[in-house]
Amino acid sequence: MNVIPSRVKCRPAPLFAVDDMSEQQLLYDVYQFYSTKLVGELDIISYVCERGFNDDTIETFQLGYTNRMLCQLLKDSPSLRQERGRLKRLGLVNPSTGHELLNGCITLPVITSGRIVGGYGRRARPTIRAGSTVRPYHLLDESVLFNEDCLLNKPKEVLLCKSPLEAISVIQMGFEAVLGFVGNHDFTVAHANTLKQAGVKTVIVLFNLNEYFQLKLLTIATLLNATGIQCQCVNVAGFVDVNHILARFDNGKDIVHRLINHAEKVSGNGI
Repeated sequence: MNVIPSRVKCRPAPLFAVDDMSEQQLLYDVYQFYSTKLVGELDIISYVCERGFNDDTIETFQLGYTNRMLCQLLKDSPSLRQERGRLKRLGLVNPSTGHELLNGCITLPVITSGRIVGGYGRRARPTIRAGSTVRPYHLLDESVLFNEDCLLNKPKEVLLCKSPLEAISVIQMGFEAVLGFVGNHDFTVAHANTLKQAGVKTVIVLFNLNEYFQLKLLTIATLLNATGIQCQCVNVAGFVDVNHILARFDNGKDIVHRLINHAEKVSGNGI
């Protein structure tokens, strides 16, 4: 198993300086705070390493972990209590319960053009409390996809994954133009236009085609085709997603590469 390097272990905790703190600075401090909590969670580190993540990936995408310490810090520090209201407005604290949205999750910020526009969490413990959302998220802009900055390189072909963690796993395999849905798998006209403006010609979607994702795929294909972009699909049949393959097979990377190489063209009428 890979080990978090010393540079991550020594990362200083954010100061949460209250005076004139912008929302961007607050979001940055929160996700930096979460990142300092990952190093003590060996089972969580094992979880991400099983999915092909290495130390550089953890650092680059600012993976962290929540363990209720943030809300406790805000509660115990009178000077910081006013920030709880701002975190509620930003979607990181539940307005009704006061609980952290991403509590008990692997966390990562969603960053576009240097700005944090949301965040994603994945509960990774074997036991998940009934009623808990497995993949909570918050977005300041619902039209954002994870890793949109890869479009700045004007790729002709991009891969589209079900989640940020799956997208990171694919990036780890050597693919650079990889996007991921952050929350719901609702592909929109805005998404299609973003890809068109970036000069994308082909989108390869990585889905396990159960009934739910078949419907989602047809919507994606229809909207892409309407903008002149070809849609292809990698049917991850028999698996939850790419991470499921990587975590269970020693040759998981080879399996995923073969699947991507055999992607099939999709139209709004199906494969």
